[in-house]
Amino acid sequence: MSVEKERYLAQKRKKRILLIALVAIVAIAVAFFAWNALSDSGAPTIAVGSKNFTEQLILGNLLADMIEAHTDYEVDRKLALGGTQPCVEAIQLGGPRGIDLYVDYASTIYINALDLPVGTYTLDEIMHVLQTDLPAQMNFKPIGSLGFDSPYELSTTPEFAAEHNLRTVEDLLAIQDIVRLAPSFEFANREDGLLGLERIYGFQFGEILPMEGGPRYLALLSGEVDVIVTFGTDAMKLVTDLVTLEEERNVFMPMDALIFFNVDSYADHPDVVAAVSRLLGQITNADMIAMNYRVDNDGELPDVVAREFLQARGLI
Repeated sequence: MSVEKERYLAQKRKKRILLIALVAIVAIAVAFFAWNALSDSGAPTIAVGSKNFTEQLILGNLLADMIEAHTDYEVDRKLALGGTQPCVEAIQLGGPRGIDLYVDYASTIYINALDLPVGTYTLDEIMHVLQTDLPAQMNFKPIGSLGFDSPYELSTTPEFAAEHNLRTVEDLLAIQDIVRLAPSFEFANREDGLLGLERIYGFQFGEILPMEGGPRYLALLSGEVDVIVTFGTDAMKLVTDLVTLEEERNVFMPMDALIFFNVDSYADHPDVVAAVSRLLGQITNADMIAMNYRVDNDGELPDVVAREFLQARGLI
């Protein structure tokens, strides 16, 4: 083959390679712009968060269903994020990197997000602080209460209460060295929980065995522990007969369930705010106990329970 022919064929191959590369680049560009066009034409997204226990999973689904039913937004359900800290970090970021809204409890944010002390405060006083200080310091804000509160409690069996003449939390001081206490893991590290009990009352319980949810009740009823931490909306309240000890030194503050919004999300999405605001004041303690019971004891899914509650109330 002559040198000229080889040079001609080499140039032809080079042009062919360049042509293939150009076609590939054009195809990628077309695909990219098509994807962006589809993304831009799709429904906008709102991120709803929750903590990682039954009640929170139900509440997260309630918010999500209300948004999807009454706005054009799709909901990114970022549920079961963990405890208070990861939820606070996520709502400070806002969506889509974090979350736009979620439900938390009044004194939980007052004490654990704003780092304020426990004390004798009404819900109105706590709300005033959350509405004035929280947006500037933490970049999120409350819009109102769902209508129920889920306060911390110390509970025991009627037999143990009668044996030791227990009526109040302070009565436990006389037997603190023998008391086996089962708190939740978060309660064990909170100022409005075990830390506050130890500081304000001077408790030094004989044994502390942190555990979550239903296992606490089972441990109490089986005699493995003597006192457990309960919540005002626990499902097990429907099937157990426990004595709740009165807490007189205000370690356990109001735990009303509040809807919180990232500050920018609140300003940018008034239709979302309006949609979830329809839930304010709509859920009683009895409602929440019943919903928790359906999940914890009947094995129903949190999203199903949430949707059926909203449908029964005519909210969706």
